[in-house]
Amino acid sequence: MITQETVLILGAGASIPFGFPSGYRLLQEICRKPDAILYREKFKVLEFCGFAQSQIDEFRTKLARSGHTSVDAFLEHRKEFIDVGKAAMAAVLIPYERTENLFEDMSENNWYQYLWSCLNVPVEEFESNRLSIVTFNYDRSLEQYLFTVLKNSYDLTDQDAAAKLNSIPIIHVHGRLGHLEWQPPHSLPVPYDSRITQELIAMASKNIKIIHEDITKDKEFNEAHKLIESAKKIVFLGFGYNRTNLERLGIERLRRNGRVYGTALGLSKQQKSMLAKLDIQYLFEDGRDHLVDTTIYEFLHDKFVFI
Repeated sequence: MITQETVLILGAGASIPFGFPSGYRLLQEICRKPDAILYREKFKVLEFCGFAQSQIDEFRTKLARSGHTSVDAFLEHRKEFIDVGKAAMAAVLIPYERTENLFEDMSENNWYQYLWSCLNVPVEEFESNRLSIVTFNYDRSLEQYLFTVLKNSYDLTDQDAAAKLNSIPIIHVHGRLGHLEWQPPHSLPVPYDSRITQELIAMASKNIKIIHEDITKDKEFNEAHKLIESAKKIVFLGFGYNRTNLERLGIERLRRNGRVYGTALGLSKQQKSMLAKLDIQYLFEDGRDHLVDTTIYEFLHDKFVFI
């Protein structure tokens, strides 16, 4: 059981072990050459959503030549492409949501499985876990995983498993592809394991947020701030430490009450140096112990203690 207030803050790297693309790979998939087979299969449906082929092509070209490494970063500055951009992201991401990908790899890459082992207690005690999750990802893979294992471990109905899982706040600060069938409201869900359709892309697009400057009235970020402020442990997993994202989380809050940990796999020396130069106290007390250049599973299993 997790007994201390712990917040996991997830970046794109947290979903990569389960087949999802990084932010840059998502951009690359959208910018595929128009004659590529996968491009045609995924993006022909955008025309049925009301987007002209010329609009789709212009968006793809501008995005490819923007120098940005993520689609949402591009859309923050090019508001005229927000609708087609959100639809394109939904068209790429929905096919990646496959339950089999959450369970087929039982090796040491499955950090969801390890997290579940730390949460797993007698069913009547599950809601005593002191865990919350703030994610910058649109996919719903973690909640789908936890819902599925709750059902199968404890032989629960969908309603009872969902009620148990509600004790663990999962905040998607940039929105999500939609609510799942077992999540309220129960009308117009975007189910896991879906094939892309005009209707699902339209619903998913409505649930994706492109954040601009002012987040003071944003419900999800305000909820994230409250969780961070009350946390004893804050753990960044698969996070790129983009300064804007850190500022939106409220970097002055990060060391107020708790200790901060994080993975740094794939970060450049410059990115690590940037963390040390933030205009607050260095986030990680000892970079060798708290900012770890390893996979998420290895970090949680070997370097971090849930208590």
